[in-house]
Amino acid sequence: MLSKVSLSLIFLLVTTSLAKANSENDWLNQLEQLEKIAQENAQTQKAPSPRASGTSYFNVSLKCEPKPTSVHQLRPRDIDIVGAMGDSITAGFGIEATTLPGIAVENRGLSWSVGGDLDLDASITITNVLRKFNPEVKGYSSGTNRDGGDYWFNVAVGGARSIHMPSQARDLIEKIQNDSRTNYENDWKLVTIFIGGNDLCAMNRNNDSSPENYVKYLQEALDILHAELPRTMINVVEIMEIYVLPDVGYGYGSTPQCRAAQLTFCNYIVAATDEELPIIIEKNKQYQTLTQDLIASGRYDTRDDFTVVLQPFFRNTVLPYTEDGQVDSTYFAPDCFHFSSKGHALGAVNLWNNMLQPVGAKTIEWNITDLLCPSEEFPYIFTNLNSVGTQWPGSTTTKMATTTTRTPTVVTCPTNTCLNDVPDWGIAVLAIAGTALLFQFFALMCIFMSKKGPKHEGKTAEIYKNGVSAL
Repeated sequence: MLSKVSLSLIFLLVTTSLAKANSENDWLNQLEQLEKIAQENAQTQKAPSPRASGTSYFNVSLKCEPKPTSVHQLRPRDIDIVGAMGDSITAGFGIEATTLPGIAVENRGLSWSVGGDLDLDASITITNVLRKFNPEVKGYSSGTNRDGGDYWFNVAVGGARSIHMPSQARDLIEKIQNDSRTNYENDWKLVTIFIGGNDLCAMNRNNDSSPENYVKYLQEALDILHAELPRTMINVVEIMEIYVLPDVGYGYGSTPQCRAAQLTFCNYIVAATDEELPIIIEKNKQYQTLTQDLIASGRYDTRDDFTVVLQPFFRNTVLPYTEDGQVDSTYFAPDCFHFSSKGHALGAVNLWNNMLQPVGAKTIEWNITDLLCPSEEFPYIFTNLNSVGTQWPGSTTTKMATTTTRTPTVVTCPTNTCLNDVPDWGIAVLAIAGTALLFQFFALMCIFMSKKGPKHEGKTAEIYKNGVSAL
């Protein structure tokens, strides 16, 4: 580094010599002289660089709290990746449909557990809630099957049943391992599994749909995830009480076409006889209790970086109602079977709240409620192990709109705290054929429902009266 004296000499030389330089040779000569001066002063004592202004210069440090190594200390802000397994609900069938053919559109970007389109102001999904804590969360699905959407780690397939969960588990693991946008070993992952509706609808025609087989396949899938996925929390959403579907078919916003569509998707449940309904209720309950037993067994609490938590908000499936006491069928798509955007939003709210409630004190009703925020006293997502002996301090809440408007109000939380995909053309053909069949159904349904509808409503009321929840 040149001394101050040398720098002054150089400056003087430059200013005087440049003024006298009249040719290119003169300029080159001056440069040679400058280099000679620099070499003569190379041994001059070096002074501190004025650019040495890093953390050591100011004696400051950057000490951020590291991410946890235990899943039982996992906070919302720690989650790097979201993923999902399931059927047409998670695949987003019919979320924004206004007609029956629209059911064939997979709007995965708005899917309740993994959709990443828009933001929390416009679409309540688990992804959009997590973005309030970690804006860089990855793995969410976006777009639709009509616009080249990115499914990312949403591996749900329309029509899937529990028997397909092991293959979906392997598919999910492979996708995460091979994705350059994520860190397989170090990223914390939140995977949500919701499956069973198609199993229940097939109980009368498929032996694989027994409660025992349902849990067997679910266990196989969870075993695969447990063996392969590091740093993972699995949400298993308990199956809903599917025998409420006929009530949706007669609710506010329902149509004869939607009731006919219900018969297409889930004839065994919707057209259940007096003798069949108690059997369906009992089998539905066995699906739930066997799932509860599996998760509570401790089978998936053998590693500190992996766990499975049962989220039971569908256990008592309380349907949304309008102010005048009707079942609000606008929470369902035009087929009165899949969820509409409102239904997906409501599912996301209840799933999120279950995550922030301790095991043993989780809400068990699907209901319009407030979104919870993590408390300062207990900022973690509850698991089977960190719920034991926990004195839950409660959580702060932020109001969500309870009207039937399409988009709920913004929620703001503090930041600290082997089933193959059905091809598009196949879906289109099925949708057109289904629409034509529905017109043929219409005349028959007018006669059928006039006899069946009131009778079924009476059975539901009788079940309530006898102390057995039918919702």
